[in-house]
Amino acid sequence: SNKANIVPIILAAGEVTHLGFPQPLAQFGKLTALEIALANCAGLRTPIVVLGHQAAAVRLAIPQGVRVVVNRQWRSGQLGSLLAGIRHVPHEASFMFYPVDYPLLTA
Repeated sequence: SNKANIVPIILAAGEVTHLGFPQPLAQFGKLTALEIALANCAGLRTPIVVLGHQAAAVRLAIPQGVRVVVNRQWRSGQLGSLLAGIRHVPHEASFMFYPVDYPLLTA
């Protein structure tokens, strides 16, 4: 399938206790992990960001037009968050699994 038909599912639901703040908001240079992930998904379909731990705080950092899904069962792991996101992918589209905690990935 072509790039324009891929829906990125950015998994941003987990908790990292030693950080003291939500992992998607961790700074890498001038950008947060979430901003890097969203930038890397430019040219694809509208991303789905799956939130869980501190969802309300992270949601404030998500730009308009990005689909937000809250996985209330986020403590049970990444698979549940991925499944929560997949439910919102149109049937004709493909999806790309993108954990937010890979800030060194490039497009």
